[in-house]
Amino acid sequence: DEAGDSSRGGQPRLLFQASGWIEPDPLPIRVTPLYSGVTRMVHVLEGQAVTNGQPIVSLVDDDTRLAVRKAEARVSEAKAVRAALAAESKLAQARQVTASRQQEADEAKLAVEDDRLRRLRGLKAGTVPEQERVQAELQQQQQTATVAVAAAVVAEWKAEEERIARQIAVQ
Repeated sequence: DEAGDSSRGGQPRLLFQASGWIEPDPLPIRVTPLYSGVTRMVHVLEGQAVTNGQPIVSLVDDDTRLAVRKAEARVSEAKAVRAALAAESKLAQARQVTASRQQEADEAKLAVEDDRLRRLRGLKAGTVPEQERVQAELQQQQQTATVAVAAAVVAEWKAEEERIARQIAVQ
């Protein structure tokens, strides 16, 4: 009994292990497997007719199942990262809108300061104290700087939104 005595209620014991090939009769046709691996079970016997689509050999699939689980986990992680990046993108867009509105408000204040300074400069000398004219110039300069800062903040949020969009594309 080469394969062990299965009538005794036990599993057949393995007597030998060898690599091999399948050769159809009467002419050999090369059959290439889709995957390489360790054979779990041979479904046909020597000389048995085989039809198209019929399984010939089953392979041990433990490694493949593990690889599929890992790939599914990576896909889930990528989807979660993408969702987080989408939320960050919406936040960056909202902050950009807020910064734009702040810039508009600062520009309106600058227009008021420019108008005030223009009017003070248009008055005859001595009509208003020199201190008031100097303060108007300083307030106009300060408001110009505030507008520049607001524009920089808008540019920062645009850049952040672009960075996030590129990260989403990578995901």
